[in-house]
Parts: sequence; structure tokens; C-alpha cells
Amino acid sequence: MAEKIKSIRIHPGIGIARLGTSDEFYIGPETPGVVVDPGGSNGPGPNGGTYRDSNARLKRQAQRYRIYAYDANEKVVAELTSHSDVVHSVRWRVHVRNMKAANYAFQGAYLFDPDKLRNPSIQPGMKPIERDKLIIDPGVHTIASGQTQPVIMKGDVFRDIEKGTLPGELRFEGFTPKDPSKEVDVTYKAARDIELGQLRLDSKDRLLFVPAPGKGECVTTPKVVLSNPSETMSPPNGPEDGKNPLTNQFAYFNIPGWWDDTCCGEIDVTVTLKDGTVL
Repeated sequence: MAEKIKSIRIHPGIGIARLGTSDEFYIGPETPGVVVDPGGSNGPGPNGGTYRDSNARLKRQAQRYRIYAYDANEKVVAELTSHSDVVHSVRWRVHVRNMKAANYAFQGAYLFDPDKLRNPSIQPGMKPIERDKLIIDPGVHTIASGQTQPVIMKGDVFRDIEKGTLPGELRFEGFTPKDPSKEVDVTYKAARDIELGQLRLDSKDRLLFVPAPGKGECVTTPKVVLSNPSETMSPPNGPEDGKNPLTNQFAYFNIPGWWDDTCCGEIDVTVTLKDGTVL
């Protein structure tokens, strides 16, 4: 079989994992129309499994990635695993980030204004990818054949920021600005060791990406309330007076000073065959 292999690809090309506060996880759907049972008992799963653990915490849904070999005509030869006769070893490389705090202000599906950034007073005038104080970036992590312990990817955010200002019209926890038209002084405390996910291998060295627990927090004092400003807006998105959540730079989904532990990124893999070929 080795002589037929000309290239490899990772499947699925796009994977989706789901957050959960439990340390337990199950592997998400891999076949169209098939509902995965999450394990356990006395639950709504197709085999009686439950999506929550014994403490009622939501289990995480992991994404499994597989490697397929292709021939010169781009036809599938076979799935490659550590159990394949031709495979010597597998090495996965993963780099995920959370750039929410550094990104453009969300203004609806696929929309943004290049002049409106989240947390605009921090590293202003930079492109989102350059605003490193606001990016949770654990760096590149690898996991290879033979590794049995999970690789936990962690990073920091709101680093090296002591003081700043925010609009007084925002709502703060336990604090009401005397003059909402003026900026409010705030202090920042860096968030450390935020887990964005874990890398694991199944019994055949397929990659399992286990997502984060789904945490979020405000790092400012005073804290900014999450309901800014949509709670006081009339449906669906409030009046067209500049405070519309879909155009407001500080609306609840653009709220400054907050982080969460979702992420996205890229995966690649190196397969070494027993004949020495590296793919």
C-alpha cells in the first residue's frame, strides 16, 4: 500500500467541539444523521446515555480528527492510523487562539467596521492580530504516537495593562458614574492560565480535541455588566440612534474587559511510514 500513497489529508476539514463544565467528554458525531450516545445511563441519549455527569455538569463534546491517504489520482487509499501496517509514527501539531478581545467589533453576520475595535483604548491603531496583549495564544502544541497524557493548552490575556478608560455610558457593577458623558477610569488585572482545550490521542493515535470548560470573566475594576446596552433597547435591536447593538462598539457581544475560553485555529499532521517516507 505504501507505494500508492502520494499525499495525506486530515478529515474532517472543519471540526466543531462543544464546551462543557464537566471533565468528562464524549466524541461528537462523525457520520451524517447519526446521533452519538454520550455514555452513562438514565439519560436521553440513543443508548440511554446522559449529556451531564453525576454532578449535573455538562459533558464536553470532543472532535476527532483522522488521517486519510490519497493516491496520485487523489483517490482515497485508506485511513492511516498507528495500527496500519505501513505507519511508523504520527505527530499532530495544533495552534489555537482566542482573539475576541482583540478583534473588530461584531456588527452582525460577516460585518465589521475597520475603525471600530473591541477594547479600543488598548493597543489602538493596530491590526487585531498585532494586539498581543488581548489575544489568548497558548502557542503551538504537539502530540505524538506513544503519548498517553493530555496536552493542555493555556494562555493569558489583558497582559501588561494597568489602567485605562471606558465610556461612562456603560453599566458597571456596583458603580454609577456621576457623569455618563465622561470617560471612567478603570484598572485591569491580567487573566492567567486560561485553558483553551486539550489534545488527546485515541487508541489508534487519531487526534481528539477536547474543548475548554466554557468560562468567562471581566478583568476590570469596576466590572462592566454584560447586559450593555441591549437590555434597555427595544426589540429586535433597538433604535437607530447609535446605540443599536448591531452597530454599537460596546454592545454586549463587544463588551470591553471580558474574556472567554472559546477558540479556533489550525491542525496539521506528519506521518512517518515504516519505509522512512515522511508525509
